[in-house]
Amino acid sequence: MIRGVFNFVCGYFFLILFRIKSKLNDDKHLYVFDIDNTIGDTYPTLNQKYATEKERLLSIPVFPRIKNLLSGLLKSRSRKVIFLTSRSYLTWAVTHQWIKNNGLEVSLTDVIIVSSPGQKIEFLSKILPRKRDVTFIDDLSWNHEKGDVKFYSSEIELISGLPLRYVGYNTIKRFNSKTKK
Repeated sequence: MIRGVFNFVCGYFFLILFRIKSKLNDDKHLYVFDIDNTIGDTYPTLNQKYATEKERLLSIPVFPRIKNLLSGLLKSRSRKVIFLTSRSYLTWAVTHQWIKNNGLEVSLTDVIIVSSPGQKIEFLSKILPRKRDVTFIDDLSWNHEKGDVKFYSSEIELISGLPLRYVGYNTIKRFNSKTKK
């Protein structure tokens, strides 16, 4: 019961925060980035032992090319970056700390936690079509650590019906695997 109420309150809090952040930046192109396996090389950490989940999360290496892209976007006055990731609500502060530890200066309120990949789509649909200039960067995949990558197919299909630019798994993988020149 208490967990259900906690999850409801957190979900509602992050939805309102996401709507406010997008509304306050209505004049800017909005980039919405996933974290795990998109900007951070998360899946190898799932096969390793850590004393705590916080230690594991803070140890995730960032992909260098996407970090450089994010650095440029974060410096732009005509663009706004929000991180939208599916993790435990209890990881909000450590997720923000990880972003900052990797040299990306963002506000805690630019980090939005959701309970599932489907909730990401729900959040995005709440700001569309009012917010017309949106790019969503998310691999929407899972099971990497077991060597058999699977996709959130229903969510990917729903995204195709939204008025936004979607950058998915194949593009992210190609981008992150290229060596920096």
